[in-house]
Amino acid sequence: YKDPNCDFWVWDYVYAGFDAMSFSFRTDGAVRSSLGTLTIRLKGGTETPANPDHHAAFFLNGSPVGDILWDGTDEVDVAVTFDEGLLVDGENTLTIEGLTDTAAPYSLFYVDSFDVRYGSLYRAQNNRAEVPAAGHPSILITGFTEPDIAVFDISAPNQPVVVQAPVSPQADGTFGVTVASRKPNSLYYAVALS
Repeated sequence: YKDPNCDFWVWDYVYAGFDAMSFSFRTDGAVRSSLGTLTIRLKGGTETPANPDHHAAFFLNGSPVGDILWDGTDEVDVAVTFDEGLLVDGENTLTIEGLTDTAAPYSLFYVDSFDVRYGSLYRAQNNRAEVPAAGHPSILITGFTEPDIAVFDISAPNQPVVVQAPVSPQADGTFGVTVASRKPNSLYYAVALS
């Protein structure tokens, strides 16, 4: 990341054989019914005569989901699929551990970023939600703490359109709004009036 033409930012590092690094992230509304994808970007920080120098293992909420071996100061992107049943609706933890099972006398690598993709329900956070229709003829957005909800079609951001949508109480004590999609690629913004 000393090359001015590159765009690589170090977030944290892992020293193999010592403490693993854990990162928290939220998956609100996770449906837990199919496969998710975890993409992790790493950069080697040490170079030894051994090949490979580094072995990283990945754990999602304590369950192993994959690993990667690579050499030297190379950058690597690894994508692993996982059962969405490992996710919890809310706070989750990704743990990255450096293993000492290579021939390298030591191993340090950097964590640049990670991205988690998963199926989710349309659910408001802090009484607001921006949701794509994603080809669905209608969508239910839940999680509102009050029944006074406004919905806008923001597919053309400079020309938002008010959408009439019925509100209904949900089993968990929140309120939901059902939006009949105007077009398969519409984008909606729903917000509690308070």
